[in-house]
Amino acid sequence: MSCKIQIIKDNRVLELINEKSFIEVWEKLARQSDKITVIKERPFVLTWYSQYINKYQPVFLLGYNEKGCIVGIIPLAFSIKGKYLVHAGDGQAEYHGWLCEKEYDDEFPVMAMIEVKKHFNLRKWQWRPMPPRSYIGWFGSEYLRKNRIFVRKHREDSPVLDLSNEDKINKIRKNKSIQIKLNRYKKKSGFFIERITSKEKAKEIFEILADQCDFRQMARHESAPFGRDSNKKQFYIERLNFPESNHFTVLWSDNYPTAFHFGACDHNTVFWGLSSYNPLEERNSPGNILIIKMIELLKEEGFSYFDLTPGGAPFKEKFSSFHQEIFTPTFYFVRSDKIIADIKHFVRQSIKKFVVSIGAKPKAIKESSEKITNVLAEFRGLSPVKIFSKLFTYIYRKETCHLYKFSIAQDGHYLKDITEKVDVNKYSDLLLYNDTNPDFKKKGDLFSSALKHFGSDDLLYTVVKEGILAQYAWMSKGGKNHSLDLVESEFVSPENSCFLNDFFTAPSFSGYDLEAKTISRMLIDSKQKNMQEVFINIPEKDLATRRMVESLGFKNVKEFQMIRFLWLTHRRSFSKVNSKD
Repeated sequence: MSCKIQIIKDNRVLELINEKSFIEVWEKLARQSDKITVIKERPFVLTWYSQYINKYQPVFLLGYNEKGCIVGIIPLAFSIKGKYLVHAGDGQAEYHGWLCEKEYDDEFPVMAMIEVKKHFNLRKWQWRPMPPRSYIGWFGSEYLRKNRIFVRKHREDSPVLDLSNEDKINKIRKNKSIQIKLNRYKKKSGFFIERITSKEKAKEIFEILADQCDFRQMARHESAPFGRDSNKKQFYIERLNFPESNHFTVLWSDNYPTAFHFGACDHNTVFWGLSSYNPLEERNSPGNILIIKMIELLKEEGFSYFDLTPGGAPFKEKFSSFHQEIFTPTFYFVRSDKIIADIKHFVRQSIKKFVVSIGAKPKAIKESSEKITNVLAEFRGLSPVKIFSKLFTYIYRKETCHLYKFSIAQDGHYLKDITEKVDVNKYSDLLLYNDTNPDFKKKGDLFSSALKHFGSDDLLYTVVKEGILAQYAWMSKGGKNHSLDLVESEFVSPENSCFLNDFFTAPSFSGYDLEAKTISRMLIDSKQKNMQEVFINIPEKDLATRRMVESLGFKNVKEFQMIRFLWLTHRRSFSKVNSKD
């Protein structure tokens, strides 16, 4: 083969990336390519290298023809700590791939992979999806096989919205649910979408956006991207040094960022990238509203396509008008690893086909298996006595809780200001949670639960001490059903009332009497909102909390009980005092 590969690293990469002659070659290769290249172009690569230089060693794979001219480029990086190879951008690059002259599409990537095997101690190299229209004929190259490099590729359809497809766009606009929620926003002040191109403006709001993103990702994937990556926020801000290569939009409502999107763009396409929304707006589907407003903006700005990128999120299918074929490759440098991967894939596919053939739902099976795993985890490490005790609870269980009521008009003399700082709907406080609530199997459950609360328009009350979430609780509006999980029952609260629920105090702050102070703040707020009654439900065994709420003026008005023996369940409830309840 005539293409020769050179690997350059560290400072030489940083020098080369700023040389005028090299920049011209780089831009030329990008212009002549049929595939998406913006993630492999200088603005993105230079910004990422500069922000992650403390974590990654810059690496360039350059291909030269017989005349010594550069005909191919792959910007890479080597993890200083983890000793692994990534594409520039790593997980923040929507697509992984290469740039080269068309006549070298069969040769350059093959020779590059051979050099990677020679110079880096890798067993496997997993790429993210390659850009649509990427040439994959080289996957079957005999040179790869001779050098014992084996490829597995995964094919999928990636959704795209054609911005000239008025039929599709009108169908999206006319969706009844979207129309109702859009009209809610239109009634608010300062509702508009803004494309931000200034680093200074981005700096003013990115702390809020980072919290919104971490909150949403904790609920979905139990991961806080900005919390775990100290470089991430500045990376996005610095990308605005090249506003023509990035599309950063913020949807505003009531002078607050309601939703945002930050993605790469070229002259005719915007690519779906980083996005999230204000969790307090969960009930109004702000993510969908953002896309509706983005479509209008992109059409005004002259873009032709909105590439929603692969990922399988349901909203992407809803907003797409066609699909592009894309491939995600995995390269194996040890033959046995490839064989094992093939066997695992075959077994997974066979099980999936069998499950479908018998009419079972894979999702239901997965959920059942997770429940069984969770139950078994509860017994792990327990003594025989505790195992027997826990098994007995599965055979026989009796739970009782008490409903307390505070009448604002009758018991208002108990209300007084408190010195403790209790915040309301400060959702970012939940990011300080230290994973100590036994009601949640994993940390992400807190955020999933919080989104449900916000979706029901509940109010969050939090206390932060020493940088830790010391206390949180929720206040729900009356006039609806409230779940009493302990006794598997429901309580229907009257109109003009509220229900206090889901209290949690971090163990290290259990002696601070925070719960009483938080409830006092909730009572004061309830009075200001012209509520007539406030309800709270407390387990019978929690005598300390029951005495505390009684000292605040709450009256025990109803008892709920649940008795379970094997599969039989008996529930009952009765009033404790004369009450309309």
